[in-house]
Amino acid sequence: MGYRSEVGFCLAGPAQAKLEAGLLSLANGEGTVKASEAKTIQELFKDADHRKDESDGATIYYWSSLKWYPEYPDVSFIENFLAALKDDEYLFIRLGESDDDIETKGLFWDNPFQLGLARSIVFD
Repeated sequence: MGYRSEVGFCLAGPAQAKLEAGLLSLANGEGTVKASEAKTIQELFKDADHRKDESDGATIYYWSSLKWYPEYPDVSFIENFLAALKDDEYLFIRLGESDDDIETKGLFWDNPFQLGLARSIVFD
């Protein structure tokens, strides 16, 4: 089955335009990505729960159970893409299965989807 993570990221409008251009390049066979890897990347985005804010073009992508391994071509694509953005253009959150496995990147906390991280103590 493998270790799985809950993953979500939000892109500001200009960053979303960059992502769309990158995905279009993959679809056209441009760049150094192999065709099989391009298909894997495209399928990842098709499988995402995603929404776009029509007022400013911001977009959110979310996967509830994803194998997040850096050596996977789809994960590598996302990590490289986000690394090329300015911090205020995105917010990335990954929650692994372990309680202490939390990763956040980017500064787009004031996003239209209210993507964020909540931590709480519960009892009954």
